Amino acid sequence: MLTVVLQTLDGKRLEEIIPKRVVLNRIIPFGDPAFPLLRFVDEYGDTLFGTSQMEGFLPEWNVLIARAANDDEKKTLLQIRRLAEKCKEEPHTFLRFVGD
Repeated sequence: MLTVVLQTLDGKRLEEIIPKRVVLNRIIPFGDPAFPLLRFVDEYGDTLFGTSQMEGFLPEWNVLIARAANDDEKKTLLQIRRLAEKCKEEPHTFLRFVGD
């Protein structure tokens, strides 16, 4: 199960989203070349996106939001987008996908 963390450069966790009803592993487009950034999320390891990558990350994430299968998925994806927007605005922060 993937979780998502907004963290500082030194790894301090600022916020964390642990989806309870939504399994991100079914939503993330692993390996899909139509998603130049999201295709690199590793469902079994950690993937780190920085402030400068949010410009490309957010439009891809918005596609996932538009494809949400139900309200629970949409709510979770919107919460993660909020973290991504914070990452974009706050220097030296990172959005980290933590796989298991």
